[in-house]
Amino acid sequence: MARRSDDEFSMCIFGCREKAKINGLVHELERFVSQNTVRLSDEEETVIKFSGGYIVTDNLSETLEELMKKADEALYIRKKGGKGSIGEYCNGSIT
Repeated sequence: MARRSDDEFSMCIFGCREKAKINGLVHELERFVSQNTVRLSDEEETVIKFSGGYIVTDNLSETLEELMKKADEALYIRKKGGKGSIGEYCNGSIT
């Protein structure tokens, strides 16, 4: 996992060959973040909501830039609907 810019982070999962397992990991992260509070000060806590986009591929000919562009596409479509959802780029559409 790495920070890409102000509020954008990227994560790569290698060696996972089952799409269902990858989907499960992505949504487990979403659940974990949304169900845990973050202490901002002694008096204030908050829950972090985020939007995400991802792609699952076994196409070794796609560059990292191409994969990131597809994941970003899924992210920005989800962001339009409000924070708190994750979308997968799948064959040109977002699920």
